[in-house]
Amino acid sequence: MRAHYYGGLHQRGLVIRQMARQTGFPKWFIKRQARRLGLAMHQDRRP
Repeated sequence: MRAHYYGGLHQRGLVIRQMARQTGFPKWFIKRQARRLGLAMHQDRRP
């Protein structure tokens, strides 16, 4: 996941879809795992 997650928003979307297809896990689960690994960009929406 770390090796392929970086590379822009478009690349990240492709990686997430491919991982979901290969593993059978839903996309939200893969995104949550990326967040736990510190790979996802966190945006605090609160002021």
